[in-house]
Amino acid sequence: MGKKCCTADRNKNDGLGLSACTGIIVGGCIGSAIFSLSGQTIFYAGPASIISWTVAAFVLALYGMQVCELALRFPHSGGIFIFPKKALNDRNGDFWAFVSAWGYIVSNITAIAFSATAIGNFTGNGFGLSPEPFFTTPLFHIDITWTVLLAVIGIVFCLILNLMKISDAGRLNNVLVAILTLSMLIFAGFAFFGKRPDGTPAFTAVYFHDFFSTGMGVAGMFKAIPIAAVAFGSCVAISFMADEVKQPEKTIPMSLFVGIAAVTVLYLLMLIATIGTCNHDILVQLPFLQFAPQFGSILNDGLTSYPALAKLIAIAAVLALITTMLVLTALNARAMQAVSASGYLPEKFAQTNRNGVPSFSAVICSLIAVILSLKPDIASILVNLGALLNVVSMTITCVSLIVARKKTKLPEGSYRAPFGDFSPLFTIAILAVCYLVGNVTGAVAIFTFVIYTVGITVFFLQRKKSKIL
Repeated sequence: MGKKCCTADRNKNDGLGLSACTGIIVGGCIGSAIFSLSGQTIFYAGPASIISWTVAAFVLALYGMQVCELALRFPHSGGIFIFPKKALNDRNGDFWAFVSAWGYIVSNITAIAFSATAIGNFTGNGFGLSPEPFFTTPLFHIDITWTVLLAVIGIVFCLILNLMKISDAGRLNNVLVAILTLSMLIFAGFAFFGKRPDGTPAFTAVYFHDFFSTGMGVAGMFKAIPIAAVAFGSCVAISFMADEVKQPEKTIPMSLFVGIAAVTVLYLLMLIATIGTCNHDILVQLPFLQFAPQFGSILNDGLTSYPALAKLIAIAAVLALITTMLVLTALNARAMQAVSASGYLPEKFAQTNRNGVPSFSAVICSLIAVILSLKPDIASILVNLGALLNVVSMTITCVSLIVARKKTKLPEGSYRAPFGDFSPLFTIAILAVCYLVGNVTGAVAIFTFVIYTVGITVFFLQRKKSKIL
């Protein structure tokens, strides 16, 4: 049998230090983003997507600093639920905490499923695996392709790592991030210093000349911001795991600053390298490359002299996706644990294994992601659905900070997010523009309504069952 919510009792020597925390932030951010989402931003905005990614980094860094302050005010894992619960501190606080956590949990599950599907896609493109199904299940007639099989293997692998001791998983994550970073630097090196088959430089400044007129122009630059913003979402990872961090008052803000800076540099490096070696017209003529623009450089444009780079990109993308899935699974399990410990999910979700990991929550999260990954054709719906759910949770978190500041004062010298209440209000405004405009289709709106209806029903049923006042 597991034991309930015992993270506070664990030895802090087993917690996460600065390097592990920074590695988790970097690894959580650099996932499908720079390999698939970057292609969409380039398609919409061309070289102006560089500005889109820079703006996205600023907005999410601002949000990350707010979450950091909340984490130091309420240092418990499962922050997405804990923050509004502690800040509002009444019956309404529990409701909004649940709504925030429910949307966040579902959003992360969709992201895990999408990332797992991308593992199959990148591996197939990089190593020439057949896209045809090699087996159809008797029940439900699900076609099993390499994409589906590799997606399931990826989810199970990340689950196993998450069930390990948190410090061990953190060290392994650092190794994956180091290998990933090296792979990205190798690609950028070939892009900036390599040659085309005719001896001319692989990188050309010509692709930057129509800076604001490529693709959809300035409108495309704004349209690309919400897509790029998704790439920085895991900047809050450590804040949501606060009670598993060594010296959180120092480690959390420092890891946020270092992590966001490192991620932004790597993103811009890869983005510039890709834009300079892949003609925008290729993404228009071959739409599937919008989800793998580096393959456009290697197979169709500036880096055709180096076909072996296709395998490097495939390996790097898989490592990136695995690190993202690792972080999302960990965050989700702890959010579900926090909700359960408050009585709004069955008690079993709060149980932990001998390593202090909420194992049942992690298994359920992974199981749902496996089911979603069996239908890779719904990947785009998952992305848009996850973005909409995520903006609701982020908005509730920003409001929680405003309320928490009015109710309690921090000791002199404690960390505070900059710009006062303007910071969360500005973040809410930007989120509304960036995430909601153009991202709410009919299908996504319907799914969102159903998800929250189910969630709110669970909330009131559990409240009645647990007799929570």
